[in-house]
Amino acid sequence: MDYSGDWEIYFLIGNKGKWVASKNGDTKNENVEAIRVNVKEKDIRLYAWGNRPNGYTPQTHNPAIWKCSPSLGKYERESGGNNICLSEFADGMFIAEINQQKLLDAAQSSGLIAMAEHDYQAKLDEIQGRNIAQLAAQNRAEQDRLAEDQHAEHGNAEAKYQRGLFYLGTASYNIEAEKWMEKAAAQGHALALYKLALFQVGNYHNEAEAEKLLKRSAHAGSEEARVALDSIQAEQKRVELIEKQAAVYQVKERQQVAAFRKSVASGDESNCGPVIEVKGKLIKVATAVANYGNEHWVRRDEIYPSGWECRFINGQYQPPR
Repeated sequence: MDYSGDWEIYFLIGNKGKWVASKNGDTKNENVEAIRVNVKEKDIRLYAWGNRPNGYTPQTHNPAIWKCSPSLGKYERESGGNNICLSEFADGMFIAEINQQKLLDAAQSSGLIAMAEHDYQAKLDEIQGRNIAQLAAQNRAEQDRLAEDQHAEHGNAEAKYQRGLFYLGTASYNIEAEKWMEKAAAQGHALALYKLALFQVGNYHNEAEAEKLLKRSAHAGSEEARVALDSIQAEQKRVELIEKQAAVYQVKERQQVAAFRKSVASGDESNCGPVIEVKGKLIKVATAVANYGNEHWVRRDEIYPSGWECRFINGQYQPPR
């Protein structure tokens, strides 16, 4: 059974022919009935078990529609629990059904409805009180925020930097934080410049601008910026060295290729196998190309030393790229 939402459980306790409303009760005892009340929907129902031909089944959604067949067996409070067959509000000799009017009269006369309405109103008042308190807290927080902003606006660079940290929180980027960091950086705040550099890398992916900000930050005294700048510059030198080495290697390769083409002779090993004939600007090489034979002429200025790629497409030689 669903106890959530606006449904609440109450009890009617029989006492000398009268019903007394209570918030506590044990349905294993005689003259105790469990009642579900929904004040919002003005709905009141007996909370009891019913049965079916295939066994003893608890009701789940609609207490008033469940029925009981007393002839199926004898029920006792101790063993049967809160069964419709045992309810004072069940009428019927062979098929017992809930007498809703009788239940409503008992709930009214016992004060159960008044109790439920009082509890429901108290619940609404509590919710309203929490909402009012929450709204007041939000208003105070907003007023405090604006006051702190105003104070920082007329303060020094550190005050502006601290406002930036306030807005940034644990995030890696915040547009309001960036505004305050820019204000602090305009006054030469080293850490604000460092934060702006991080924003440029993480949010804008602008490494060039980040490096400029890091230089300014390091010049202003930020150790974090100096370490980051050293790392960037070391990486730049490493890449520059690799590029220089690659350029030197390319020059050597070109020189080797030029020397090979100038002196190539029969018997030399080319990128497409042994050279078998040299005729001016044409070089014949021995290499098997499916469906196109085993000997092929290649232009001298397109021949390469052994180790370079050899490729033919539709019988046509393709120089290495």
